[in-house]
Amino acid sequence: MNLNYCIMITATAYEKQNSIIALQFTKTLLESNNHISTIFFYQNGVNNANSLITSAIDEIDLILAWCELAKKYKIRLDICVSAAIRRGLVKTEQTIMLNKKNKIGNFQNYFNLVSLSYFAQALFFCDRFIQF
Repeated sequence: MNLNYCIMITATAYEKQNSIIALQFTKTLLESNNHISTIFFYQNGVNNANSLITSAIDEIDLILAWCELAKKYKIRLDICVSAAIRRGLVKTEQTIMLNKKNKIGNFQNYFNLVSLSYFAQALFFCDRFIQF
């Protein structure tokens, strides 16, 4: 039986193993024909969308890996907008809105800014909720 999952990631890329385990778990779900409604990055997890974070040469590039997963399986990578702004993660358009001197954002393209209420609505349609 295929299930519908909602995944929440609260761990920063490279801080702990949670982000890489979440990525591997998500790949396994998708390869076994399960459906993922949303992958929601919250709290420090929003840093998984920071285009300025770089990996060591001998490590997996987690941010790129999330983007490749989203592209391959056509799934959403959602970021909590308020958590992102609090941590200095913004799109270029937001720098103007927030009246910042630096007009360049640091937000990876495959990620979407959404509200926490958007995620709450997505939970209604999930069979399983997993948090990393």
